[in-house]
Amino acid sequence: MTPVLGISVAKNVMHAVVVQSGRIQWSGTASYENVADATEVLARLAGEAGVPIRRARIALEREVVQLRSITPPSRLPRQALQRYIALEAPRLFRRNGADLVTDATLMVTPEGERTLWAGAVAEPLILALTKGCEQAGLILETVGPAADVLPFVVVGSSEPFLLVVPHSNACEHIEYGPRGTWRSRLVLAHRTAPVPWVPELARFGDSASQFAAAYAITRKRPRLELLPRDYKHAWTQRSRRRLTMFASIAVLLWIVAVAVRIVRLELEARRAESELWQNRAAIDSTLALRRDLGTASRALGIIKQFEISRSRLLPLLSDLSRTLSDSVFLVAIHLNGDGTLRLGGYAPSAARALADLERVSGILTPTLEGGVTRELAGGIAPELDRFSIASKLVARK
Repeated sequence: MTPVLGISVAKNVMHAVVVQSGRIQWSGTASYENVADATEVLARLAGEAGVPIRRARIALEREVVQLRSITPPSRLPRQALQRYIALEAPRLFRRNGADLVTDATLMVTPEGERTLWAGAVAEPLILALTKGCEQAGLILETVGPAADVLPFVVVGSSEPFLLVVPHSNACEHIEYGPRGTWRSRLVLAHRTAPVPWVPELARFGDSASQFAAAYAITRKRPRLELLPRDYKHAWTQRSRRRLTMFASIAVLLWIVAVAVRIVRLELEARRAESELWQNRAAIDSTLALRRDLGTASRALGIIKQFEISRSRLLPLLSDLSRTLSDSVFLVAIHLNGDGTLRLGGYAPSAARALADLERVSGILTPTLEGGVTRELAGGIAPELDRFSIASKLVARK
């Protein structure tokens, strides 16, 4: 994870920490006389860090930022609340002869009531801080009140709770609710209970409160973004340009990948055609052999079927010739694929021929089909019974 420079700006003093992967790598403090000095002091602090830094976040202490909780909030739509606070800033906040940078968001109190959490800071100070980041080559990600982020670096905090943070000649009462900080008040006091900071801050001892806001801003983004409108617009434009550039690069890479794929497929197709052309004689010979093999396989199948049918007919004819008497002669034998056998012929007695067929092995339930008629077989006396017998032929074991 890349390091982040967290800076807390109080009245005439700045505290800075460099945080990487949740650990404080460096800390420093610098004083400034007025707003004009803030630019140079911030740039100097960034240079003294000793590590390459590209990202910065700034937390504004209670002495330099004005915070207000407005209950009940205006009934304006959520999108119009920020514009409403900007227009009402002269009435809600002290200007002290300078323009104000404002922001607002809707919050919920522990009692479930909606309140408008608003903040304002002198524009010259914000411009000096942004200019200092530019001179130091830093990307300023956010500027917000320290009260928004301090509860996130306290051990054992629960919702709701009251956090008392000591300052030079007063203490700040931060009230934290279900959605975050919803009220901050400065109270004149000289003694406060020690704050249970997280272990990374607790190792600073008595100076932990001075670096708490700088560390907290690196761990959590504030709800109130106190940046000038022009700076936000420029940042949005840069983000859009960066997104457009990345999208263009992604599309270009996709097109290149598709083109490379098409070229590879074309080269593979040409190489395959070349190999086919070089081996055309062997391929034609193989195809001819395959056709001959198919023809031979079909011929073998026909021969096999013929052998199967012959193996069934020859034993049957042999049994019929041994079983039927010499006075019986057959004129038609028909065997179907389902094993149905039909015999037609002449005999002195059709019933006698039927009885003889019952003794033939493999013939089941022979029956006479149609009537039995007496005819002259070929015009030769005596007259014989003309019969038609149907039966079932089963395979022999």
